[in-house]
Amino acid sequence: MLMRCEPKRPPILPITPGEDGWVEAGDCGKLILSSPALLAGQKVAEIGGYPATFHVRDFLDCVKTRSQPLANAEAACYSHIACHAANIAAFLGRKLAYDHKKNEFIGDEQANRLRSEALREPWRL
Repeated sequence: MLMRCEPKRPPILPITPGEDGWVEAGDCGKLILSSPALLAGQKVAEIGGYPATFHVRDFLDCVKTRSQPLANAEAACYSHIACHAANIAAFLGRKLAYDHKKNEFIGDEQANRLRSEALREPWRL
């Protein structure tokens, strides 16, 4: 995954490169493709009426109603895990398999050591 920053655009946009081109996904669900052929006739629905700038308003509404926000903590957690796993794979220069139930890489102790930093004494988990 690559990150891009351009004038007059949101500061960070994830770009996923592949063998046949690249795909950029925005917070609204809109896809920008290097080639329309990448969709191969499939349609992708955009999420209407929810710009990324509405996160604060959504949070405050959820405080009032005691409901879950659209961008809840669980979704953020899994997004961060995926990004960290991709960074570890890039750092090691190889493909990795991740067990989301155990929250560890399958059969790869070197990758598992990179999931967190060593804690200073006397702290332990």
